[in-house]
Amino acid sequence: MTTVILHVSDIHFSHDKTDENDSRTLALNGLSRTISDQLSDWRPNMVCLTGDIARRGKSEDYELAGVWLTKLLDQLGLSPEALFICPGNHDVNRDYASSLARPASAKEADSVLAFPPHPQPLFSDF
Repeated sequence: MTTVILHVSDIHFSHDKTDENDSRTLALNGLSRTISDQLSDWRPNMVCLTGDIARRGKSEDYELAGVWLTKLLDQLGLSPEALFICPGNHDVNRDYASSLARPASAKEADSVLAFPPHPQPLFSDF
């Protein structure tokens, strides 16, 4: 079987009401239509969503992304195992990240990044 990958990046889902969200909706709906029109040999059997899934790393943003991703996977007849997600800089929970001290030296950075990792994640759960 040939692997056909749909690679989507920087979709910046946001629950805010903006013109940017309207444009994103139009683009993502167009993507869905285009995928539906493809011959079976060109239909993706893997989806890679890389970087900046959310606009501000808020759980509400990921709820919107989850709805869209579920619809997309259903449309493609794919299970969640066919989805690869890699967060980007907008996927950081900035409310938490801004409370972290910035290391002043390499030695301090080594201490902050030492194992075991900090129990509070920088990225939201999605």
